[in-house]
Amino acid sequence: MNTLEPKYIKRGEGEHVKVLADNITIKVSSEETHGQFAVVETNNEAGAGVPPHYHTNEDEVFYIVEGEAEFMVHGKKIVAGPGDTIFGPRNVPHAYTFLKPTKMLVTIAQGGFERMFKEVHNMDQSNIEEVVKTFNKYGVFLAE
Repeated sequence: MNTLEPKYIKRGEGEHVKVLADNITIKVSSEETHGQFAVVETNNEAGAGVPPHYHTNEDEVFYIVEGEAEFMVHGKKIVAGPGDTIFGPRNVPHAYTFLKPTKMLVTIAQGGFERMFKEVHNMDQSNIEEVVKTFNKYGVFLAE
C-alpha cells in the first residue's frame, strides 16, 4: 500500500522559482502527493499577475492570505482579499493582477504543474516565444 508521508513546511521554506513576474514557492509537490495535487505560495508586489490563460489538465484553487487581487474568471471580474477563495476550473480562462502586495496559496489538482514552473524558471524568460511553447507543452494556453 502506498501511503503519503506527512510534511511540515515552515514559513519561508520550499523551492523558490520565478515565472515571468510571479514569485512562487513550491510548498508541496506532486511527487509528495502521488500526483494528486501541488500547493504553491505566491508573494508578489502590486501590479504583478498573470495574463488571461487556461489549463487543459488542472483545476486551481486560489486563497488570498494577505493583500488584494483582481481576478477575471470566465469573463467575471472578482476583487478578492484576505480569506477569500476563488476556484478556477480547467479549460476556463482566468487571469489575476495583484492590487496590493499579496500572499496567495494555490492548490493545483492534478499534480505536476509545478514542473512547468521549474522549467520556465530555469530558461531564458526574455524569449517569450519559448516560454509560451513551454506553457503549451504543459497544456497551458494564452486566452484573449
